[in-house]
Amino acid sequence: MNEFENLKQASYKLIAEYIEKNSADVATSAVIEIVEKLLAAKDMQVDRLANEKAATIINDIADRTSH
Repeated sequence: MNEFENLKQASYKLIAEYIEKNSADVATSAVIEIVEKLLAAKDMQVDRLANEKAATIINDIADRTSH
């Protein structure tokens, strides 16, 4: 499992715990906050992958021009 998948699984467990142990208004606020954090983490993962892909493409172009 990758880092994001681990974070997602831990978040699901935390959400279930909040729902089980708290009132609806407390659980709802917590779930929204957890989901927002997950979305931010996913955005960072997508950005990192895009940067890695761009770096690979740039390096490939640089390699081709140096030959």
